[in-house]
Amino acid sequence: MKRGKKRIKKRNKVASKIFSTLFFVVLVSGMLGFLYLLIRANLKVFEKRRLLNEKALALQKEIERLLQEKKEMEEKLENIQNEAYLEKIAREELNLKKEGEKVVAFPVISEDKRQEIEEKKKNFWNNFLKKIKIKNKRD
Repeated sequence: MKRGKKRIKKRNKVASKIFSTLFFVVLVSGMLGFLYLLIRANLKVFEKRRLLNEKALALQKEIERLLQEKKEMEEKLENIQNEAYLEKIAREELNLKKEGEKVVAFPVISEDKRQEIEEKKKNFWNNFLKKIKIKNKRD
């Protein structure tokens, strides 16, 4: 009988060790799973925070731009109430003049035409210098 009790005690110890090892494995894997879920949730919150910070920065820049635009419009409103400014706009944009004034208009030269004129000037001076050098050599 003693042998039977020893075997039972031995089996109970082995079962107890297996049970405690299994319990420990389940507990650790549960903790690791929970830790994984916490880290994953933290990363999602971090990404959302980053996106919101970017959006807030973009909105702040938009606010600054709109405030600048508002300031410019207020200045234009003040200028519109100024008679000298209205006269300037009437002359420059609407091509109006005061009674008794004479208007002188200058033609607008395109960039291509301007470059062509510059080339002709360079060629003129180059030709002129060549003629002078030729005459100097003959002397």
